Amino acid sequence: MGMSFHSNTGTMVTLSNSNKTACRNNPHQEFNHGLVMSSEPLRYGQIFEVRIDKKVPTWSGSIEIGVTSLDPSYLDFPSSATNLREGSWVMSGTSILEDGKSYLEDYGHDLDELSEGDTVGVMRALNGELHFYVNGVDQGVSAENVTGTVYAVVDLYGKCAQVTIVDQEDEKPSFIRIADRLHFHEHCGTMVKLSNGNRTAERRKPVDEFNNGVVMTHRALLDDELFEIRIDELVNKWSGSIEMGVTTHNPDTLDFPATMTNMRSGTIMMSGCGILTNGKGSRREYGEYNLDELHEGDRIGLVRKSNKSLCYYINGFDQGIAAENVPDVLFGVVDLYGMTVKVSITDNYKPTLNKPDQENSIPSLELRNQPSCQRIGLRCDDLLFHYNCGLFVQVTNGGHTAFRPNCLDDFNNAVVITNRPLKHGEIFEVLLEQIVMKWAGTIEIGVTIHSAEELKFPSTMTVVKTGTWMMTRNGVMYNGTTITEDYGYDLDKLKAGDKIGLIVYEDGSLHFFLNGVDQGLAASNIPDNVYGVIDLYGQAVKASIVGSAESPVFYEDVNAPSATNYLEDLQMSQSSSIGERKSSNSQAGKIETEQINEIPRPRGAAVYDPHLLYFDDGDDSLEEYSNDDIVEPPFSFSSITGTNISLDYFGVLATRNQDYDHGLVFSSKLLEREYLYEIHVYTANSVWGGTLRYGVTTYEPESQSDLPSCVLGLTDCDTWLILDSHLYKNNEVIKRNYALYLPHITAGDCVGVKIFNDNSLHFFINGVDLGVAATNMPKKLRIVADIYGSVESVMIQNGGSSSSVDSRNLEKKSNTNAPVIYSPSTMMSFHENRGRNIHLSNDNLTACRITGYNYGVVISCKALLCEELFQVQLDNLHSEWSGSIQIGVTSQNPEQTCFPSSALFMKENTWIISGDNVFYNGVKIKSKFGPNLNTLKNHHKIGIKINAERNLHLYVNSIDQGVAVEEISQPVYAVVDLYGKCKQVSITLEPYSSDEESEKDDKEKADVEND
Repeated sequence: MGMSFHSNTGTMVTLSNSNKTACRNNPHQEFNHGLVMSSEPLRYGQIFEVRIDKKVPTWSGSIEIGVTSLDPSYLDFPSSATNLREGSWVMSGTSILEDGKSYLEDYGHDLDELSEGDTVGVMRALNGELHFYVNGVDQGVSAENVTGTVYAVVDLYGKCAQVTIVDQEDEKPSFIRIADRLHFHEHCGTMVKLSNGNRTAERRKPVDEFNNGVVMTHRALLDDELFEIRIDELVNKWSGSIEMGVTTHNPDTLDFPATMTNMRSGTIMMSGCGILTNGKGSRREYGEYNLDELHEGDRIGLVRKSNKSLCYYINGFDQGIAAENVPDVLFGVVDLYGMTVKVSITDNYKPTLNKPDQENSIPSLELRNQPSCQRIGLRCDDLLFHYNCGLFVQVTNGGHTAFRPNCLDDFNNAVVITNRPLKHGEIFEVLLEQIVMKWAGTIEIGVTIHSAEELKFPSTMTVVKTGTWMMTRNGVMYNGTTITEDYGYDLDKLKAGDKIGLIVYEDGSLHFFLNGVDQGLAASNIPDNVYGVIDLYGQAVKASIVGSAESPVFYEDVNAPSATNYLEDLQMSQSSSIGERKSSNSQAGKIETEQINEIPRPRGAAVYDPHLLYFDDGDDSLEEYSNDDIVEPPFSFSSITGTNISLDYFGVLATRNQDYDHGLVFSSKLLEREYLYEIHVYTANSVWGGTLRYGVTTYEPESQSDLPSCVLGLTDCDTWLILDSHLYKNNEVIKRNYALYLPHITAGDCVGVKIFNDNSLHFFINGVDLGVAATNMPKKLRIVADIYGSVESVMIQNGGSSSSVDSRNLEKKSNTNAPVIYSPSTMMSFHENRGRNIHLSNDNLTACRITGYNYGVVISCKALLCEELFQVQLDNLHSEWSGSIQIGVTSQNPEQTCFPSSALFMKENTWIISGDNVFYNGVKIKSKFGPNLNTLKNHHKIGIKINAERNLHLYVNSIDQGVAVEEISQPVYAVVDLYGKCKQVSITLEPYSSDEESEKDDKEKADVEND
């Protein structure tokens, strides 16, 4: 039967699931009165553990857990666990309270930071010591002499809205992780298209066809291996949706049916809320979810366990046993049926996020298989634009910049050619500085055999019929004829601040690059002595050649499984044998667009001057243009604005001219469903307090005189908006801490809003879905923005997306927003972002823990390169504490990491070596590995290295201790935890020398003797 909750509970609690699940009623309106207790006293050595099923963002504080000598049968339950007396011990946050008084701080993992799916438990040991557990990890002794009869107590407080008791047999499985990642078999249903390395499956013609969408795994599933997919796209037409299961049939020989429920042997499928075995219902009601009701972003998984039972997981939650005694050899199978159009396999240790425009992409890890690790493109400062150029373009800035002055009058005749031919391996790269939103199309780039002196400049380079290769939109043209379609990234999606370039290698291969990312082989057999050429076509107004001041050498890391950025501060002698550093006969595919490291735009008013949006000289006069000359953007601001607002001619740029208020703007049109509406913050000034307020409203702007000074003054309408970090409806808070980042936005950030087909409202910050804000939204809504306080101007981002975003993985996604920085030449240092007890010195090469024994985590400022040794020396050890240095790697970006008390509490692809154990996301995956790090002494050196196979190696005193973890994802940053005895470390490149240590010991002994 297992443990259960006592039927006597707090006033706001409802029990279910045989009293194993407790839910706090009205969690958005009430934050306390959520006490529950175990139905039976705890036995000595018995762990009482609960799983957090549901959290709400409304409140501060979260789950509290402990033990009490009070009998629940006769207890008048207080409002919270911290009010329990007469022998009660409770863990709240990181504090331990006895009878309501705190006596131990900084204990264990912060319970307020736990998420849905995490577990927390309590155990009274045989010797009377009280231990708490977080995700199965013992947090240590919290109290002593806890004797007598005690009951477990859980407080569903604050954000914690629902918990379920976890019996030992129901604990969350530890899924295995293997090198051969699952992907779909190439043999599949007739309507299926595979992409993304066969890890994404899509049903063709989803509006016309609803079946023939069966896909299977490329190999049989292993015991305890999680096979999980994410729903990427649904179509709102058919009944029924995704079906998932296992089959004994081999995809190599299977004659794929229209739907897997037609299979009459060896097949178990979950369909709707039931289980079908060989096409017949074996369980009518299974689990807590109906697959037909899942949304885009939801995840479905299954595991064939070692005990031969089959279990399903919906969004990570175990649905229980679906079938028992299943066969040993089973393939995973997914049926893209009905509403389901597209799915992707996730990793069992980290979900992989896809975007719809990646469907034809190949992971960059698979682009090349050459033995060399890098290709080089040199930058030469003598590469300039020739002053002979197209009719409506000018070359300025000493030949570095091309500018189309009459950008609103003409869209072509803007061809510019380099002043000399390109050298082999030379990167010709331009920065797109300005765009105009009037025209279709944008910059085109390529090479030509024609020099600027001889060419009779055409209206556009795509009409030249000899010796010319151009990348235009997302195709490659040769002499005006398309030779490659669907090549690389769509140039029409480029924005100001993006960089586009090309390299012609010695073997005659032509590659294009977007923000440093190789788009693959575009053409072969390019002749020598070709010139670089750009066409400032359509929206492209201004572009400048990227010179060597940014980086004299352009690196393309061909072994990187994610796109690399430009290498900064690289000091390297120029090699004459560039051809030797290139991979011969390399064939490159396309790279995933989600891996493109967009160069962040400069922040500040000088760069985002609204006048410079269209004109180089700041003159925004448009008197000479008629209305017929201007094409209205698809999304713009209404002409009715606050009294301090001025709009640009197109109505897409709104600027507050004075004061801090009267900055209301509205969209000129009503919002459409499934469309992401975004605005960019273009200028900000910290002289004012407060920031942008953004939302949607039913208000119809009719007269400027009717508008209030701020959005909170809107009346006779319904308005949903984010103010500070909270979500408001009609001036009342409905969700607290909904958008924690919003108060910190500045120039360059963007906020968005989207109404889904289910009439739910979602807000976005920098492309990240913040989750459901409200439901049952009215049909007629407009954007409302209050350009308030520090934000002075905003601009509409046209070309919104209707693609889905996984709102359940906000934390995971946030790590993808910041660009990854690699730099092999400068010595690695610690990042400024660090644990709260750390002081950095010596140009951030030395880290010292100044108090306590924890909160000493530091991280490298740059991602580790292949075969790069990151090594630190132990400068200062103190024996007053137990434990010592911990080291490892993480995929978390240092700019966005909030460091916990210990590195073992870091999540999201974090591997840590502690003692002689290896942990992944806080869970032990290997023991008795290498020397025990807790035994290291002063002046010893410890390091890590990622080798060419992406395996993590540990080095102790310059000796390789072997592979700690295989197939580490990229990019990763080095992590060091100055824990316990370890007080100070310094980054060093010097190998360990025992003579050096002996010399230092001798000096220390001599100092003692002299004293």
